[in-house]
Amino acid sequence: MYNLTSDINPTGIPVNLTSDTNPSGIPVNLTSDTNHTGIPVNLTSDINPTGIPVNLTSDINPTGIPVNLTSDINPTGIPVNLTSDINPTGIPVNLTSDINPTGIPVNLTSDINPTGIPVNLTSDINPTGIPVNLTSDINPTGIPVNLTSDINPTGIPVNLTSDINPTGIPVNLTSDINPTGIPVNLTSDINPTGIPVNLTSDINPTGIPVNLTSDINPTGIPVNLTSDINPTGIPVNLTSDINPTGIPVNLTSDINPTGIPVNLTSDINPTGIPVNLTSDINPTGIPVNLTSDINPTGIPVNLTSDINPTGIPVNLTSDINPTGIPVNLTSDINPTGIPVNLTSDINPTGIPVNLTSDINPTGIPVNLTSDINPTGIPVNLTSDINPTGIT
Repeated sequence: MYNLTSDINPTGIPVNLTSDTNPSGIPVNLTSDTNHTGIPVNLTSDINPTGIPVNLTSDINPTGIPVNLTSDINPTGIPVNLTSDINPTGIPVNLTSDINPTGIPVNLTSDINPTGIPVNLTSDINPTGIPVNLTSDINPTGIPVNLTSDINPTGIPVNLTSDINPTGIPVNLTSDINPTGIPVNLTSDINPTGIPVNLTSDINPTGIPVNLTSDINPTGIPVNLTSDINPTGIPVNLTSDINPTGIPVNLTSDINPTGIPVNLTSDINPTGIPVNLTSDINPTGIPVNLTSDINPTGIPVNLTSDINPTGIPVNLTSDINPTGIPVNLTSDINPTGIPVNLTSDINPTGIPVNLTSDINPTGIPVNLTSDINPTGIPVNLTSDINPTGIT
């Protein structure tokens, strides 16, 4: 045995890490409603009945040994707490809402995915389903940014409301020709695939619009879509605090000063034409609303917390990422930074699942608390040899 050293601990002598919630740095067992004693236990699941931890492997990481992921904005790969105007400390918290007052995350289910276990969605142009940053002439990096406009100078997205939808929560719109409201790609003689394209294209050189048909609308005649919040189906302008008139505008940004939308391209999709993504649990790729016990309708809502009472998402920033624009993190074993599902002998598919135990039969993650940390909000632990607490 020997002491491991690092730049922040050249001697390698172990020390107690401290924080504002634990000034002494003495380790304590963290407790929760599902673990009153705080004694750690091995979490089990159907794919790991023993609960013994294993290193997860993949094609880009055959050993499964964890590494720090790096990027241009974080060349060291050392994780840091991301901050924002609504969260100056960057300490993560569980986000809550009316349909989830605890904010504990759950696996969302649907008719095509009764387990709710997430899977990588595939298509003809992306057979692996590995997500990539989409690029275009106005955005060669493909890094997403918040789009702004005169009526929304911050570019922070908000739920748009109207007289027929005071909450602004989006719902699937239905009609006589589409009682489920599930969107499908509409086809026509000049567009047999139904993949949307810009007018005046190879499949429509004149740009003359035509009625698009589908299995749920063989005539292609447009109809007003109805729902519980809009029984007439008559379209209305949706309003919000940042857009009281509800008049739509082109959103602009530094990478798109005109705000004119364009098709985003990538190595796996050089045309940028959007397609329905499919998987084993969803061979059609038609999107559906995901439901759960805390959200039986599956209607998405903005999640709120004490540090974000509005629930409006914002780009989180830090010293190593002052803009907060997300980027793909890379490493020696993953030079592209494209995320992949990690596999192991006990989980050959690499599909993530909720791990359970006797003290937590549901496997739903919770914030662990203790006398020195009653909130259970994770913090970076610091010491004399590591004043930042960055691991």
